[in-house]
Amino acid sequence: MTADNPGLVKSPAVIDRRYSYHMYLLRFCQWLAATPGSIALHESRYMYLIVLSVHVLTLCLFVGTAAMVDLRLLGLTIGSRRM
Repeated sequence: MTADNPGLVKSPAVIDRRYSYHMYLLRFCQWLAATPGSIALHESRYMYLIVLSVHVLTLCLFVGTAAMVDLRLLGLTIGSRRM
């Protein structure tokens, strides 16, 4: 590092803030892993598959709805009716 380019040195306040953020995130993740829902998800044989299936079906529902509305607005479907 040179005296004419002091921007390369990070101040201790920036380093402390970043460390504090990571520690907060770590504590939050540890708390989340200890919740009853998370424990049930890890210990159950079928709970993960149920949650995953509901997630995928819901995603398909919303993507399908958005696609139908977009195609309707573009005039590519049901051309005889006006909006």
